[in-house]
Amino acid sequence: MSIPCICVSGSTITKDKVLIAQLEKYLAVIKNYANWQIEPVLSRNKVDLLLLEISPGNLTDLELIKRLKEQYPHLKIVIIDGNGNRHLVTQAFAYGVKDAFKRPYLIELVVERINALVFGQ
Repeated sequence: MSIPCICVSGSTITKDKVLIAQLEKYLAVIKNYANWQIEPVLSRNKVDLLLLEISPGNLTDLELIKRLKEQYPHLKIVIIDGNGNRHLVTQAFAYGVKDAFKRPYLIELVVERINALVFGQ
């Protein structure tokens, strides 16, 4: 049985060494620095969950989420929101996002939620 894979995408969260180390205890982790480069990463790898950092007020991130859910309907997406923009988060949930965390996030809570989504706990 292969280890589940998560892709962490975003310029800040890919540098969060503590978060990455915690995720690597349970999952194979692929880091993607720029969200606009995520589609080739997903097409080349079997990714179970995408942890996506969205930029404040960035509607292209919403468009990306919508497009990814259309291309990969079974892909679970969890977002990290930089400023708690309720409209952006609400729209992201409408497009199929499974969970959202506002900065500053609790690493333990993010890791626990991701494990629950990936492993069905």
